[in-house]
Amino acid sequence: MDGLLAVNDNLTIGASVGYLQAEYKEFNVSCPLNALEAAKVDCVEIDGELQQSLSGFQIENAPKLTGTMFAEYFTTISDMNAGVRLDANYKDDITLSTSQDSHLTEDAYTKVNINFTLTSAEDTWSASLGVFNLTDEQPITFGGETAFVPGLYYVGTERGREIKASATYYWF
Repeated sequence: MDGLLAVNDNLTIGASVGYLQAEYKEFNVSCPLNALEAAKVDCVEIDGELQQSLSGFQIENAPKLTGTMFAEYFTTISDMNAGVRLDANYKDDITLSTSQDSHLTEDAYTKVNINFTLTSAEDTWSASLGVFNLTDEQPITFGGETAFVPGLYYVGTERGREIKASATYYWF
């Protein structure tokens, strides 16, 4: 669900929210290699292999809630157009592995961005300065347990805070 509101000629605000209930109906998977993690789940022997049933568990990389909010303001300063945009993006808890290993989960987080833009009245040039991921969130995006050393994990994370500046000049 999303909404957009033009408060006046200069200010626009918007928001969206998503709800996803993505759960396994019937699915068996190997138990975690890490003995401590395997002890936390119900493992049973199926066809000579220890497996766990994921029935009712959240599918990996599928957050139940996501949401965004933004406010964008434009005005004129002298002969230039100026704008500022502030937005926030929320992502709920996720699991990164079918094994349901607690080391391979990511807690909910919110990222905040702000961007300032200045454009000439004739649209011949523009400049912007933005701070993205102002809250410096660095969530885990993927990971796993190493095959030959149970209890040792690898993970990849998103980038932290970034400051970006750009300038554009139009020749035509």
